[in-house]
Amino acid sequence: MGKMAAGLAQLFDQAVHQKIVSIDSMSKAKANAAENLNGVATFQELVELGRDPVQAIYTHTLNLICIFSEQVTTLPPLHPIHDFISKWLDIYVPDLPPMSPITNSYFTCWTSFDAAFGESKETVGTCFLSLIDRLRLDPIHAEAAKHLNQSRMGLYVVLQGEQEKVLLQELITGKIFNTRFYSGYESTPGDLLFVRLVPPVANSADYFVALTTPYLFVNQSPADWNRYFARHGIRPSTAGVEARLHKHLKYGPDRTYWSEFVFYGYVNYAPGVIYMTGFPDQVETQPAHKKYRRR
Repeated sequence: MGKMAAGLAQLFDQAVHQKIVSIDSMSKAKANAAENLNGVATFQELVELGRDPVQAIYTHTLNLICIFSEQVTTLPPLHPIHDFISKWLDIYVPDLPPMSPITNSYFTCWTSFDAAFGESKETVGTCFLSLIDRLRLDPIHAEAAKHLNQSRMGLYVVLQGEQEKVLLQELITGKIFNTRFYSGYESTPGDLLFVRLVPPVANSADYFVALTTPYLFVNQSPADWNRYFARHGIRPSTAGVEARLHKHLKYGPDRTYWSEFVFYGYVNYAPGVIYMTGFPDQVETQPAHKKYRRR
């Protein structure tokens, strides 16, 4: 357990068992949490609205983690995370294009699970998991939370697609994923996507779910990106390649490496998909960057 999680657990236990937090403060926090929870659709309500069950589980769990984040990042152990999220929320103003190329789904997952602090790589997600027994989540939400925390963005080529069911192959690993998209994206074989996938929960399905609106690379090929990965020492069929790929895509050289690329690599958008180009290690290839050079 990292320092942030340990400090948070200590505060949590003191508040519950020793009652050192004022009754007024606890009442306000309880009221805020209750108000936030009332605004969150339950799993059953999401399914009744037509959501796929796997998507509904992840949506509900992600909403719970967001409420958790709002409450605990204001506490002293997590102030660095709070300040980081506040800063980049003001800069990116996450939404959908044309308002911002940083979507709400991308921003939430990035700041909750990828923007890590300290040697222990602590995030909102790792802190949530450290308190999971105290939070008394049901097993399916606990499993979903673990998958969310482990998730990352990835680069995939569309092999074939039919409506919501799309077959993807990941660059570098060559792994194939039967995937469902719910953003409205209509796939075309050969599309090169940057997207976050999450697996089925409790063996409830045989497909992965695209958790974020897909970013589609234009005028770029898998070979272009294989050369990018090679520049960073990530080559197919080499020892430890999956671990290196995961670390690079999840954390990057710094916390904003991938988010800045998404922000400046933006080109255009269509219903359910956002177009981008360039490489994160070459700002001159990113169309929205001041150092961009048209080729």
